[in-house]
Amino acid sequence: MAATRNSRKRATYNWSRLAVTALLIACPFAGCDLSPCTNEVMSENTSPDGAWKAVSFLRTCGAISSYTSGLSIIPAGEKPSNAYANVLVFGDTTPPHTGGRILKSLAATWVARDTLLVTYDPRARLGLQVTVYKTIFVRYSTSAKSGQK
Repeated sequence: MAATRNSRKRATYNWSRLAVTALLIACPFAGCDLSPCTNEVMSENTSPDGAWKAVSFLRTCGAISSYTSGLSIIPAGEKPSNAYANVLVFGDTTPPHTGGRILKSLAATWVARDTLLVTYDPRARLGLQVTVYKTIFVRYSTSAKSGQK
């Protein structure tokens, strides 16, 4: 009797492992998002031809992680996701009591259908800075007043 109970436990355990493994393998292909990270959209600006959208956001990955700012260019018909930024990422170098002014300083303006001007605080700690995304040129400018109110 004990051998049968142990056999059932072992079989259940093996099936559980198989199911979890299959989920982890299939999830990236099915579009699942198992990341604890979230993006809070600050602004969305559509390109003059209506094909693209520049989305700036604050990103955090849980209680013990710090915030970063990001900018992604996505097709105009898509909703912003919790994915990593594909154009610009920077972190705040100021103490928390400043209210994240550097993180919120990110501003994106379309100057042509294929050119995006991104302005941010010069004190920002840059992580990623792309100058060409697909067919879009991205120009950068630093300004202490960018995005601050």
